Amino acid sequence: MGLLGAGLVAVAPAPPAAAAVAPNGTYSNWTWPASSGYYNMDERLTVINAGAHYFWSHQFGFVGGDVGYIGLQNGSYPNNTKIALYSVWGANAAEGPNCGPFVEGSPGYTCRLDPYNWVTGRAYRLRIWANGTDSQGEWWEGWVQDTVTGTDTYIGRIRVPTAWGWLTTGSVSFTEYFGPQVNLCSQFPWAKAQFDFPTANAGTVQISSHVPTVSSTGNCPAYSRIYPQPGADVHEMGHAIPVTVSRVDSSATVTPDSTGRVTIPYCPDANPCQFSAVPADVVVTGRSPIGGPGIAANLVAYGRTTTAFTLRALNQSGNPITSPVVVYYHAQLNGTPGTEEDRTVSVTPNSSGYATVNYANPVAGVVPTAVVASGVSPDGGPDIPVSLVVSSKTATGFTVRALNQSGAAIASNSITLSYFAAWTGYLDPGSGGVSVNGTTAVTTDSSGYATVTFGQALPSAPTGMVASGVSPSAGGSIAASLVVDTPSTTGFRVRVLNQNGAVVASQSVTLSYHAVAGAAG
Repeated sequence: MGLLGAGLVAVAPAPPAAAAVAPNGTYSNWTWPASSGYYNMDERLTVINAGAHYFWSHQFGFVGGDVGYIGLQNGSYPNNTKIALYSVWGANAAEGPNCGPFVEGSPGYTCRLDPYNWVTGRAYRLRIWANGTDSQGEWWEGWVQDTVTGTDTYIGRIRVPTAWGWLTTGSVSFTEYFGPQVNLCSQFPWAKAQFDFPTANAGTVQISSHVPTVSSTGNCPAYSRIYPQPGADVHEMGHAIPVTVSRVDSSATVTPDSTGRVTIPYCPDANPCQFSAVPADVVVTGRSPIGGPGIAANLVAYGRTTTAFTLRALNQSGNPITSPVVVYYHAQLNGTPGTEEDRTVSVTPNSSGYATVNYANPVAGVVPTAVVASGVSPDGGPDIPVSLVVSSKTATGFTVRALNQSGAAIASNSITLSYFAAWTGYLDPGSGGVSVNGTTAVTTDSSGYATVTFGQALPSAPTGMVASGVSPSAGGSIAASLVVDTPSTTGFRVRVLNQNGAVVASQSVTLSYHAVAGAAG
């Protein structure tokens, strides 16, 4: 809310157009002891990290009138400078080296020091003080003091109607971003500042209580926080602390590049997350488009890190997808012991494209309820493992058939794949998501669609679903590529394409699936 100075009528701080995302503001609400009014308020402000285009301010009000504020800015308009700013709405005059009227919602007067080259990491005392009356009102001075050098600098004085009285028993310190619009929360500059508890009447009055608040208005709650400290609040904006997770089952809408590649964070930018180590697997399944020439049918997920993975998306003809797609994905550090297994392994298929994968920790004598797999590498060349059909499973391992983007078997060439195996049909660990797993046969309609019903209903619609074909694994219409959508508590819709990208129509197919209600845990 910075204002233009010296005799100019302004309309706020050259505000940007409506932002694609907006930050969640930070506020320390100060309550003062009951009083008919205070003649002075002081607050010490220390900017710890000076993000561009931020305003750190103490806002005050008058017993019978409007409000004002005093604070420091970085990247102020119009000169992109550090300044000290002092403004009061509804005031009727101002005096000082750089003072003038403004209009921001309603009119008032403002004074500024431009530039005022405050120093990061140094405390500055912001002071307002009653300064006598004349026939048209009472004057209030604004000062800023460098507490290291002891230098007090006069900002200016502003006059308000006498009927307003002195300062009221509530004030608030806040951090505000006023810079250019951004499209992602992670694009906001990082700002951090400490607001010491303010005092009144020359330091003789302390606040009686305070409430730190992060506004619910905004799109980026993970990027704003307040740390209460002894005698102070520390405000931070534009810097997220990712939540540490051990599993993510979610979906993302992304636009691949000209080669069909795009990096996908495990959690959305507004609420980022990270794994404590690189997850054991990332399994992907297309969600949309589910029709047309660019079906999200042939996918590999590679380059996984603690925060993201890279997707390569090819359509049903094996060509890169360069328009928006929606994909489901499952990533996990380690499955629940005895019930789940997550791994990424390398195998070399035989001349027909078949390979056997042995479980790292099989459950003695028990065949998994479901095994879902997707390709990792190679992510280029003629033999990208975009279709993995889990043709059979036993108590010790499973057989997979690997097909490339042309629909041919990947023969005698090493590939890497990720898989998720589940030995239970329904898992509710009590927190972090409820999952349902199964292997089932369905009959597609003439367009290749079928409805899959869960063996047990989920408590809410799944946030993530992945699926693999099981059979047919050979012949002219292999259940090579599955695209899933329309999730509900009881099931989902699947569209099945064969190795040539044509729909598997009016045919019985078997598939395995994993669906989870609860995006991350």
